[in-house]
Amino acid sequence: PIFYNYDKSKIEKIICSYDKNLECFIKDKIRYNFFPSPRINIKNLIIKDSLNKKNTLIKSENTSLKLSIKNLLAKEKHVYKSLQIKNYEINLNYEKIKRYNAFLSKKDNILPVTFSNGKIVLLNKKEYIATIHNTRLNFKIDPIYVKAKLKGNFLDDDLQIHFLSEKKKK
Repeated sequence: PIFYNYDKSKIEKIICSYDKNLECFIKDKIRYNFFPSPRINIKNLIIKDSLNKKNTLIKSENTSLKLSIKNLLAKEKHVYKSLQIKNYEINLNYEKIKRYNAFLSKKDNILPVTFSNGKIVLLNKKEYIATIHNTRLNFKIDPIYVKAKLKGNFLDDDLQIHFLSEKKKK
């Protein structure tokens, strides 16, 4: 795997394949690392809203796509276990909360995502509201539930939010 050349467009599709309204852009290098676990390291990942390409939803300096040991030598058969996003900025627009909720309620089996050492900027349209600093967010969606845990600093106070929601059965 260390000698593979990873195509940026294929990795972008893997990360943003869960929603047609997201577009991923890798602005820098893609490398493979075996330590501490097999992973593809990505520098400068940008995720934009495809409906309004001016809006950057997530900007990350360091992103890792963890790989399973199984089928590690067969590039076409890689199994992706989780996504780690570090040194990031998320821009959440209050105006689009219903759209974010619709995305989360429809999706099953999205890779578990861990955000660390970043900030979440809350906006209302283009107007700044507040920022949650030094955030760590663990996020997991499966067929039964949506689970998230957020820790950070908000207005000089420690903030912890634990979210668990069972999905409605059809």
